[in-house]
Amino acid sequence: MKKRKVILWGCMGMLLYACSNGNKSAESINMALDTMAMPGDDSVKLVKTAGMDFKVSDVNKTSMELSGIVRQNGGLVTHKRIETVENGSKHIRLSADSLLVISSSFKRAEMTVRIPSEQLEDFMYRVGSLAKVIWSSNLDVDDKGLDYLSSKLKQKNYSALPLKPGAVNKASDAVTAIDKQNENVDLLIANKRIDAAVQYSTLQLNFSENALVHKETIANTDLSDYNLPFLSRVGQAFVSGLNLFETFIVACVHLWLFIITGILVWFIIRKYKGKGAAV
Repeated sequence: MKKRKVILWGCMGMLLYACSNGNKSAESINMALDTMAMPGDDSVKLVKTAGMDFKVSDVNKTSMELSGIVRQNGGLVTHKRIETVENGSKHIRLSADSLLVISSSFKRAEMTVRIPSEQLEDFMYRVGSLAKVIWSSNLDVDDKGLDYLSSKLKQKNYSALPLKPGAVNKASDAVTAIDKQNENVDLLIANKRIDAAVQYSTLQLNFSENALVHKETIANTDLSDYNLPFLSRVGQAFVSGLNLFETFIVACVHLWLFIITGILVWFIIRKYKGKGAAV
């Protein structure tokens, strides 16, 4: 009987201890959530992203000015692309060897910049002052606080279960341990990315200028259009005709035997026909 009571009291003690630990764990999570919810706290993770699409007078000049403004604000240009887009072209023949090319084209650019988050809106106002027309402008704020807290709590759980010497006895245990460590590293990197995104906001800029008409004289690359002047071609025609006549005479000389034979045959046939008519 005494033995049963001892076992019963032992089980109740273990249950109370487990409940106490569970309550402490829940309390720690609730405290962390309450901390994240406190306004103005450093653990609030607000990630800002923005974009602007606008028209300017000169794409190249505006691109240089924007790069300077980014540097002044302690930011960084992470991507820049400038290209000329052709709307269409027309070729007009000026002479046999030259063409006039008339084309319509415009320049456009895209830039991706990273700006300190506290200066993002002021930077957008400065960008707007450089534009002739702003087609669109957007600003988004995403709270990554809960994601950050989730990663942090998971890291804490992984750190609370260190590997003891001799604890890894099987290959499967080793693989599991490595996977856990890799997950811990991934969570750490994810939080580092959130910290970087909170500190520096990303802004996508797209801008273009009005289309321009260009005129340019270029060489004619169509070789079939190249020829001699009219008088030169007439002179060449006389020379070519004389050459053809000479070629004909030479060909006749080559056939002299056939020609003589043909003449003789013709005389013989004519002579016999004349005798037949006389009889």
